[in-house]
Order: sequence, then C-alpha cells, then structure tokens
Amino acid sequence: MIKFNGNHTSSALNKERSGLAAVDCLSLPSKFSGAAYYIFNLTRAILEIRRSFRIIILCRPEHERLFQSMMDKDDELLTLHLQNRFERLWFYEFRLKKLLEERSVGLFYAMHYITPPRSEKYRIINTVHDLGFLLYPHYYSPIKRTYFGMRMPVFLNRSDRIIAISKTTASDLKRCFPELSSRVLINIPGTDHILQSSSPKQGKLPKNPFLLAVNTFEKRKNIPFLIDVFNLLKSRYQLPHKLILVGQKAKGTREVEKKRNASPFKNEILLPDWVEEQTLAAYYQECDAFINASLYEGFGFTPMEASRCNRPVFLYRNNTVAELLGDAACLLNHLDVQRWATVIYEARQNNYRNRLLAEDVQLTTWLQSAAVAAAEIEELLPKDEVRVSQ
Repeated sequence: MIKFNGNHTSSALNKERSGLAAVDCLSLPSKFSGAAYYIFNLTRAILEIRRSFRIIILCRPEHERLFQSMMDKDDELLTLHLQNRFERLWFYEFRLKKLLEERSVGLFYAMHYITPPRSEKYRIINTVHDLGFLLYPHYYSPIKRTYFGMRMPVFLNRSDRIIAISKTTASDLKRCFPELSSRVLINIPGTDHILQSSSPKQGKLPKNPFLLAVNTFEKRKNIPFLIDVFNLLKSRYQLPHKLILVGQKAKGTREVEKKRNASPFKNEILLPDWVEEQTLAAYYQECDAFINASLYEGFGFTPMEASRCNRPVFLYRNNTVAELLGDAACLLNHLDVQRWATVIYEARQNNYRNRLLAEDVQLTTWLQSAAVAAAEIEELLPKDEVRVSQ
C-alpha cells in the first residue's frame, strides 16, 4: 500500500521551485544507530536548507511523523507498507522505477546502497557507507555479504554519482571499482546531532563514575577487547568505575555476553541495549571517559559524538579515526590490553590533562553535509527541471 501526503507548512525562502528529487529513507529501522542517524539527519538538513528543488521522501509509515513538520508546502511524503526486507528489495527492483517515472521524479537519492534500475527520466545518487562486506566478509552474516557482494556492482553502475562518507570509503571504492572512480565524491557526515539533544534525559545513570562504549554489537567493533581492558583496570588499579556498553544486538552479541559473564566484575559491566538519543547524550555528558577499539569503520559516529561532547576519549587508531583525528595523543596504534589499561589509568591520575578537546577536532555539521548533497542534486537534475529560487 502506498500513501501520498502533501505538507501545508510554508517557507519564506523557497517560493518558486521545480525539479523533484526523491530521497530514500526506507532503510530507517525502528531503533536508530550509525547509518540510520546518517539517513535521518542528512534528510532533515536537506529539508531545512535553501534549495531550488522539491523533495519527495520515501519512508515507512512509522517514520512519517519524523519528517512532516520539516517539509515545505510543495514537498511530499510517500509512505510504503513493505512488510519485510525481501518485499523491500523486490520493490526496489521491480516497482520503484515505474513509480518514480509516474511521479516525474528527476533524481533518486539512495541513502543506503540500493538503487532502482536506470531510466532516461531520472538520475541516481548513491550513498556508500563502507565496503566492509567485500573487504572483511568474515565480520558479516552470510546473507549480507552474499547479497551485497553480488548486487553492489549493479547498484554502483546504475549510479550517476557515488557519495562516499569518508576518504577511506572513497579509496576503497576506487580500489575495488576503478572504472567508477570519476563518479565518486566524498561528503563527510555531520556529528552535531548529539549536541541538539536538548534537555538530555538522565535516566538511571550509575552513581559510580563510568567508562562508556557505544557500538552495535558487531564482531568488527571489538567489544570483548574493551571488557578485557576494563577487567585489568579493576584488578590492577582498583578503578572505582563501571563499564557501560550501549549497543543494539548483532552478530557479535553472544561473544560480548560470554565475555561479560566470565568477568569477575560482571555486575559492574552494564549492557543497556539501545537507548534513545536524549539518553545517549546524557551518557556521553556524564561518562568519565569514552573508549572504542573498532577494527574497521566506514565513518564511525560514536567517537566523534563523544568528542563533540568534550569527553576524554581513548580510541584504537583505525582507518577513519586516523583520517579524522590524525595523530592525537588519545589514539592508540595497538591492541595491547595492558598498555591500554596503563594509558587510561595514568591519564585519569593526571585528570585527563592532555585529552583531546572539542575545539581541536575539525568536525562537519549536518547543514554543511546537506549543502554538498543539495549541490549534487541540483547539478544532476535535468536542467529544464530546475529553477533557482528568487
């Protein structure tokens, strides 16, 4: 079932617009994490900026409320009742092209890899978050690595522009698909959404000081390593802290739970599962320090969110951390449990004097990311479909 909604708010900045861009938000889950924050916040920011084109948002019915108040009177919402992942993939491949042509859409903006077949009537911008399922398939489920391994070349070849969310992802794309190098553009995501969570919810934060890690429980996030570090901090240095591991369950959950249950400090290792953004902001603001040892990322939101909140951070220097934070003293080039524990303990004894400060981190805002995205949309929309606002 497909439902169309117009919006009746008005915009003083956008009085005359033509050219219709469809923004794909169908991949948004019920509970947000990394890629979902990207899809929602970039879409929100594109809706907010001055632009010369109209927008039609494709989303699930449960997400309609997220966008309605942001839309201008000439924008639209298209809600799609797709029951499961198979039905969604079938829709992209066999129904979406006709729908876009019937709606006179001039450009389709894919926010999460998957595109419809090409058409003479519209152009396609595709977003690639990472190529981990090709480069590190052992971190992913057989279904995901098989499906994307087979279909990714198809989706990329359908795309007129390929947006990489980091230099690392752009380099991976050019290495794996050199024939498409000229189509690749880097657009770094914003990270200021965590600061926009006004009146953060305190919830049931522990009374003890705590270390914080925020990751989906995937194997590549290396969460059992963090538990090993915490165990040593407790046993060797009698650290009074708890460890809070925030994250949705995924392929690595069983290993995390096993490691936690085997810890002599298991009652001080908290696994609150997913938390809403306001509660997450409270965790960031109240933690004594943030730790992350992820092995591979397409971008890696949580270290940047913690930095935005001006918290001391201790990070494994993976591909994107190195790209975004350079040679900061808080970055560790190794995965040695004893050395991690020593660094964290000594930094705390020194009141985190040499920690990375928020003003030292050059991070992008969502409005900056949206400006790049809007410029690409305007460039690729058929020229007779675009009329700049007066």
